[in-house]
Amino acid sequence: MIFFYLKGLDKIGPLSIDELKKVEGLTPNTLVWNKTLAEWTKISDLEELHADIFGLVETITPPPIPQEIIDKENETVQEVKKQEKQKSKFSAIRISVSIIVILITLGISYKIFDNKVEKGKTDLKNKIELIFQGKITVCDGVNYQVVGTLKKLEKPINWRILKKDSIISALDIIEHVYDDQNLVSYERKKNQGVVEEFTLTSGGFTVYKISKEDNGFVIERNDAKDMIYKVGLYENKYGFSMPSNRPSIEECYSGALDYLTVKNKDGSYTANTYIKIQNFAELRNDLFYIENVKKPTYPYASHWLKDEGSVYNSQYEVYLKKDLKYYEIIKNTKETTKLLLICLFIGLLVGSLVAIVCNIAILKLAQL
Repeated sequence: MIFFYLKGLDKIGPLSIDELKKVEGLTPNTLVWNKTLAEWTKISDLEELHADIFGLVETITPPPIPQEIIDKENETVQEVKKQEKQKSKFSAIRISVSIIVILITLGISYKIFDNKVEKGKTDLKNKIELIFQGKITVCDGVNYQVVGTLKKLEKPINWRILKKDSIISALDIIEHVYDDQNLVSYERKKNQGVVEEFTLTSGGFTVYKISKEDNGFVIERNDAKDMIYKVGLYENKYGFSMPSNRPSIEECYSGALDYLTVKNKDGSYTANTYIKIQNFAELRNDLFYIENVKKPTYPYASHWLKDEGSVYNSQYEVYLKKDLKYYEIIKNTKETTKLLLICLFIGLLVGSLVAIVCNIAILKLAQL
């Protein structure tokens, strides 16, 4: 039997069935025609031709799946879902336990850090309390060999009103220049009862006083300066001099030192604390130190000078220079940060190890 087939719009043929079998690209949907067909027809619609070219395709319909197999498969699916759900549950438990364990160890680590910081601050406060010994204010001082010049109070020479026939050198005129300032100073000292002035060149005494103020400490330093005598030496008509009952210069400075320390009315004197107060600013440990900072209340400064005071009685007066500084306990930010990082790292490391152990235990439970 002879056939034609369509390739696009081209009519290919005539071809025998054997020739059709050899045509490449032929498919069951390819349109063919022969004289027995009224129109172009798909090969798949011509059962015999389709079987000759492509072979007989037997349609086999398998029997229905037994219900017991379906039930067993459903049970298997449900068991797999149950196991996956159980596995997901244990996985969530493992994650939760890991997070909780790590958070707990980090919390413990931070608490350890906080305790170390608090201990550091307490240790420094204890060192400070060794200075105060339960007091609010503590002072102590030391004296040194006194060196200086003692000079009688003399009225300045007014060279302008000297008589022409007076004998006076040019050097005398220069050294005793008279002006209003010198006269005012002389009159003031005379009214105060000054008879002799001692100019201190070295020595004297130094007194340190430390007080608790605001949230910190004020250290006051008193240094001895010059002094004056308010009583002079007795002199007789023969020109001989003899001491009055006034104390010596050394006794004046020692007396002033005693007044500022041992005889201080506030009871702040504490023996053997001079060096401790002097070295107060050097107190420190790994986490805290003492620093000179701005005072939060008046005078709102870290370092200030008070009006120069004095220690005096009816016989003498010793002048003082007052120097004050304000200090507070300061946290060492660099060292505390370093300590915090170390504690947190150790906490994270320990927490991770504990979490691994817990996860292994949970996995073993899951396998039971």
